[in-house]
Amino acid sequence: MNFESSLEAWGTPDFLQAVEADLLERESHFPLDYFLEHGGFPDDCSAEFSCAKFSDTEDSVIVKGTVYFTEVQHTACKDFSARERVQGNFVLTIEKETAYGEVEQDSEAPSRNLENY
Repeated sequence: MNFESSLEAWGTPDFLQAVEADLLERESHFPLDYFLEHGGFPDDCSAEFSCAKFSDTEDSVIVKGTVYFTEVQHTACKDFSARERVQGNFVLTIEKETAYGEVEQDSEAPSRNLENY
């Protein structure tokens, strides 16, 4: 995924908002499957992103955030699918030179279900 717009905002107070906007624009490329918890699939509805922390190295910017979405699970009743609101914690690493971003599951903060999100 390309995060050129985010890198343009690097060093400004708007950086995390720019990353969230880029994530929303590239939602179809975001690996929601990393965060499925019940053998289902991501709902077609939009995911929501929240980015809270960032740091940098000489070569990259590292952003920690959370994605919220609905996981759909088929049931024995063909007219009904169960829906669970879940969240997943991720680490986004953006290369400064190319603006290429790669997402990984944040192993320090495991995913969990949200009952009343």
